[in-house]
Amino acid sequence: MYVILFEEGPGYALSRSLSEGSQAQVHLVISFKDGNSYVRKKLNIGESFRELPKHHLPVSMVPELISITRFPKPKGDTAIFRYCNGGDLLCFQRKFTNVGANMPEVMFWVVIKKICEILAYVQHGWRCDASVVTMEKEWHPFMHNDLHEGNIFLHWEDENDLLPSVLLGDWGYSNVVEGPADENGRVVVDPKTLDYDLAHFIHKLRKLSDECSPDVKRKEGPLFQLQQLRREAKQLARGNNDMKVTQHVAEIICPMAEQMIKKLQDEDPVDLRWTRSLDPARALSFEGGEQRRGDMLYRWARAENHRRLLEKPWIWMEVDRLPRNIPWQIYEPPEESI
Repeated sequence: MYVILFEEGPGYALSRSLSEGSQAQVHLVISFKDGNSYVRKKLNIGESFRELPKHHLPVSMVPELISITRFPKPKGDTAIFRYCNGGDLLCFQRKFTNVGANMPEVMFWVVIKKICEILAYVQHGWRCDASVVTMEKEWHPFMHNDLHEGNIFLHWEDENDLLPSVLLGDWGYSNVVEGPADENGRVVVDPKTLDYDLAHFIHKLRKLSDECSPDVKRKEGPLFQLQQLRREAKQLARGNNDMKVTQHVAEIICPMAEQMIKKLQDEDPVDLRWTRSLDPARALSFEGGEQRRGDMLYRWARAENHRRLLEKPWIWMEVDRLPRNIPWQIYEPPEESI
């Protein structure tokens, strides 16, 4: 019996495929060091991780980056991230669809509050922690450019929390926005340029609400309130390049969302912990000689890795060499259709 070993850092064993994007393959892996689950993102050939200059995003806003392994071109780089046990917002929504239920309104408020706070921070250096507002000096704005449900991640840090924390991941398409600096060293950018991320976020929320919670678009609902605030901010920004649309929206919607979350949870508490992934990750193992293992891996790739071969570098390792704290399971391919 053999498992697939990725030799970056302490070593990681393949557990399962998570997703495939235009830039990378993403897998759930298990660390040889602590036996915990992590996310391994392997960029496609020719791709490399770009670190955003000047800023380091707080771990309260993004999935924690554990390490980056850079390879000589044309091999793509690899990064290890902390695993978010709530998955992404798209998977979260599907769980409600599968049981024939609407996604609760309180979750829209949770997502809107956090994403608006993140956008106001990356664009303007604005933060609000525990009702304390801070503004970064000499701020250079940047944009995410790929804000959708699959890049919004959910995580439960405390198992007693009924609602998850929200994180924004996959900054591979992000870019710094250039412009003149004001007297405080803060770069000033045309409001229309910075509005793209917020507009895209609202578009995705509208689509999400159409599919699983249409009532959130009512006049008192979170989506209507967010759209209304953006319209008002855009009106104020006409002819005024100093207007910070996303910050203006965040300054109003974040405290509003906080009040609504408390109100809704006080009136009728919603417990979303059932959507977490609680199954322990297991190292995927393949049996047989080299030829059979290769055949099984090929079948796994076709069926469960989005029809893509598992990109190198990796090596075969005997199950007997796995640390004792890492469970494993034999890969059983699905029955092939005739």
